[in-house]
Amino acid sequence: MFYEPDKILRGTKGTLSERPLPQLFHAIYATRRTCALELKRQAFEKVVLFEDGSPVGCSSNLVHETLGRYLVDKHVMDEEAHLKLLAEAASRELKLEKVLLEHQVIDEATLHKYAQANLAQRILDAFRWSDARYRILGDVDIAPDAPRMNAPQLLYTALCTALPVEQVWAQFPLEGSSRFAVVHRPPLKFDDLKLASRDQRLIATLQRRPSIDELADMPELDTDEIARRLYAFSLLGLVDLAERVPETPPPDPERVDEAPPASSAAAAAPIELPAPRRSHTGLVVGGIAAAAVAGAVAAMLLRSEPPAPQPTLPAPPPAPVVKVREKPEGIKPPEPLPELVAAPEGAVPQPNRPRGLALSASGITLAPPKAPSRPLAAQFALAARHLVAGKAAVALPAYEALAAKTHGNAEAHFGAAAALYMLGRDADALGRADAALEKDPAHAQSLLLTGFLALQGAKADLARERFEAYLKAEPAGRWAADVRLIVGQLPGTAGQP
Repeated sequence: MFYEPDKILRGTKGTLSERPLPQLFHAIYATRRTCALELKRQAFEKVVLFEDGSPVGCSSNLVHETLGRYLVDKHVMDEEAHLKLLAEAASRELKLEKVLLEHQVIDEATLHKYAQANLAQRILDAFRWSDARYRILGDVDIAPDAPRMNAPQLLYTALCTALPVEQVWAQFPLEGSSRFAVVHRPPLKFDDLKLASRDQRLIATLQRRPSIDELADMPELDTDEIARRLYAFSLLGLVDLAERVPETPPPDPERVDEAPPASSAAAAAPIELPAPRRSHTGLVVGGIAAAAVAGAVAAMLLRSEPPAPQPTLPAPPPAPVVKVREKPEGIKPPEPLPELVAAPEGAVPQPNRPRGLALSASGITLAPPKAPSRPLAAQFALAARHLVAGKAAVALPAYEALAAKTHGNAEAHFGAAAALYMLGRDADALGRADAALEKDPAHAQSLLLTGFLALQGAKADLARERFEAYLKAEPAGRWAADVRLIVGQLPGTAGQP
C-alpha cells in the first residue's frame, strides 16, 4: 500500500507533493533515523529533529509558534512581561526558559508540560504544508535533555486533525468496495495509542473485515473521519487491505510444543542445577529457580517500558560493527508524558518508576540504573536511553564519564557494568559491578548481577556470597525466594554434594 521506508528515504531532498510528510515521518520513525528534517515553504521554515526515529525538537521561524507567545496565549504571562523577559534573555544570552524560572513566572514542572505541548503544536502544524520542499540532514546534535515524543501517537493525531482532508484522499484513495482487516502481528499495538471511545468502536468493527461502504454506516464517524483513521492505522501497520490479511493468524514460527507434564515422582525430586550455559539471547542457567534469578537480574538491568523496537541506527558513514548481545523481546517504548510526548524507551526527563522486576526465563536483559538528582540526571538519562536501545557501545563511555564526574557513583559503575555485559565482556562487567559494590556494598542490582556472573563462571563460593548479600540487602524482595532456592542448590550447601 505504501513504499518501503528505506525506499522513501533513498532521496534526501524533494517536495512534499512527491513524498507526503506523513510517509516521510513514518519512514524516519520505522528506520530509527537520527536526523533533521528541514521544511521550507516560501519564507517560512521548520526543522524537525529526530533521535532514533522519535521527534525530539522543532525549530520554526513562525513568530506565533515561539514558547513565549504560546505562554501568552495560555495566559501564563501578559504581552508586556513577555517582551521584557525576552529582551533580558537576549541580552544575557540565555534561553527564555531559564529566565522564566529565575523570575518564578512558572514552576519547572508546568514549564516542561507547556514546552512539550508547544513542541507538539509546531510539529503538527507542519502537516498542513503540503507544498513545502524538504531536505534530510544526517549530521545533527541532540541536546541531552531533549524531550522524546511518541512518534506513532503524534502521527496518528496529525492524520486525524492537522492534515488537510483533501490531502488525506489524495494520499490514501479509497473505494467503497475496499475491505480492511486488522493485521495479526503488527509492529505496535492499538493499546500503544491514546484512542477515543469511537475509535475503539471502529477497531472493533474492523475485526469483521468490513468494506468502506459498511464503515460509512457508523453513526459516530463521517466518511472523512473514517478515511483519516484508516490512513493512520494503515501507515502504522495496524490494518491493511483484507485481501492481504489471512482470516486466521499464521502459526507462530517461534512456538515450541509444550513438554508432557512431569510425573509426581519427578516433581518431588530435587532440582538439579546443571552447569551454566550461554544462549543467543543472553545468560540462561538450568533449573527453575536459576531461570527466575536470570529474570530477576534481567529486570534489574532493563526494566520493561511501553514500543517500539529499537534497531541499530543506520547512519552514513557506517560506524564500526560492535557485537552486542541480542536484546530479548518484551521491551516496550517509553511511558507517555503529558500531551503527545512519550518518555519511552528510557526517555528524558525520566519519570519516577518503581525499581520493580520482571521475570524473564529466556535470558538476561539490561536496564538503565537509577539516575542521581540534578544536574547530572539528564546525562544519566541519556546514557540510559542508549542502553535501552541496545547501543551498549555508546552507553559505555557515557557511564564511564559519569563515573569519573561523580567520583565513582555506584549507579554510574553499575551502568558501565550493564553495558559491558551487553557487549559480552563478562569479566569487565564483573569488575565494574564490584567497583559499584565498593561504593555501596548493599547495591542490590550489582549483588544480583555479580552473583549471576559468578554462577555463569561456575564460581559457587562467590555466587553464594553475593546472593546471600543480596538477601541481606533485600530480605523481602520479590526475588528473595528464588535466590534462596538457588543458594540451597549450590555445591557445598547442606544437603548438596
